Amino acid sequence: MKISFEPTQLGDAVLAPVLRRIVEELTPRGMLGEVAVLQKFRDDPMVLVLKGARGAAGRVSIDREIFYSPEREDELRKTVQALFESCAPALA
Repeated sequence: MKISFEPTQLGDAVLAPVLRRIVEELTPRGMLGEVAVLQKFRDDPMVLVLKGARGAAGRVSIDREIFYSPEREDELRKTVQALFESCAPALA
């Protein structure tokens, strides 16, 4: 599963490596696609978008503070889990 960050500076966030690990752990076997971390403007909420082989399958908002706080890894995991669960029917 590919992970992209827009803007690319989001890839330098404290929990960016943790996000990569969590996505790797939670990605269903054999699933190809991309998880994009998007934020247009600094004060806008961040969005995780799952793009499967057939296009965008799901999206969830994420509190920007979660992404920059090492002690909030569990919340990040729950958010990624919710992303995969929300689009399970579209990926089946």
